[in-house]
Amino acid sequence: MDKIVVAIIVYNRFENVKRWVKCWKMCDQMDAELVVIQNYDESGMYDQSFMSLVKEYCNANGIKHIARKNVGMDIGAFQDICRSRLKGFDNDWNYLLWITDDTFPMTKDFLKLFISRIKEPNVGIACMEISNEHVPHVRTSGMMITKDLSRKIVFPADPVTGKKHCYDFEHRGNNILLKQVGDLGLAVVQVSEDIASLLWDTGHRGHLRSMQDHYNVFPDDNPVSLTSRG
Repeated sequence: MDKIVVAIIVYNRFENVKRWVKCWKMCDQMDAELVVIQNYDESGMYDQSFMSLVKEYCNANGIKHIARKNVGMDIGAFQDICRSRLKGFDNDWNYLLWITDDTFPMTKDFLKLFISRIKEPNVGIACMEISNEHVPHVRTSGMMITKDLSRKIVFPADPVTGKKHCYDFEHRGNNILLKQVGDLGLAVVQVSEDIASLLWDTGHRGHLRSMQDHYNVFPDDNPVSLTSRG
């Protein structure tokens, strides 16, 4: 049986983690595992003490939590998974859905639809959005990759350490992710149209949907103000 992992990468948005955990309980999980990967700093507000709060919440809800020192932000964490070196992460997987924590599900069967697209012939990545901003590129806030592809991905640096490396990987470098997949003879497919996206990037496409759209599908008796970078 294929092993599917849905990984939520978070830094400081605890309420978003809570929302994801609540949503996950309502979703068609397809025997997949939800994993919260939390970047934390050695000092400042988002240190090990803050990380412990998030971990306790995840553990109380039966969700795996993995703490990681914040080196290279979200792409640094993604690189660690591709290189099979993230401590505590089970490297025995077939499909990984990588999601930033301010990107939320808009349908309960989003995972099923991502899987159906990535299993099409010669598809390497099924993503939330192929953006044309700057240059055509895969938006890394919501994308599913195969384990085979993860072993072949090249990053601008090892380790990825800063925003420039992240930008170069996504859309500003000479060997961005979309180009790499094409050079391997594989396709990148967008799972749905932006306006009807299965996942909603509230920081990038906040104007396309509303939180009420989200709560209509994933009701909450105690909704909270969620945080995004947008």
